[in-house]
Amino acid sequence: MVNFYTYSEKEIDLENMNIDDIEIRDIAHALANINRFNGMTKVPFSVAQHSVFVAHLCRGPNEMQALLHDASEAYLGDVTIWLKRSQYLKDYLILESYIQNLIFEKFDCNLKLAQEVKYADKLMVQFEAIKGFKNFQFNDGYSRNITKTKRDKIGAWIPWSWQIAEVIFLDEFDRIKK
Repeated sequence: MVNFYTYSEKEIDLENMNIDDIEIRDIAHALANINRFNGMTKVPFSVAQHSVFVAHLCRGPNEMQALLHDASEAYLGDVTIWLKRSQYLKDYLILESYIQNLIFEKFDCNLKLAQEVKYADKLMVQFEAIKGFKNFQFNDGYSRNITKTKRDKIGAWIPWSWQIAEVIFLDEFDRIKK
């Protein structure tokens, strides 16, 4: 057993999580307190803010999936993509996928990540890296050049406090759920 407590004071066994363990308040609170890029940016910004912007880029049927695409990090923490690609985290990736699928199932999202969500996530990673690192070197198809059309689609962006990120994340969840 690997037990931990959530913001809503639920005791969860990480190795035996089930759909009833998942609470949107826990997700919003945790993601608002987890910084992107392992906290290494010049100014911190949260996974919750990232998720809201990904959802804004996916208005329509994939919006809830976009908002929740990183929600497993609320229970596991954020592991950078660079570490996830290493040979050492195979078991972690299995657990991450299991928990992410539980979350998608709980909130009636398709279990397979939509191409639109993948695209929006990649665009926000690119945008956030530019905002967070002066001399970030891109690879894997990322570029420092974001077209004006893409920047306009992202809209106004400033780093939010964790409190604001949590509130906006929950507001977005409620708006999409209706």
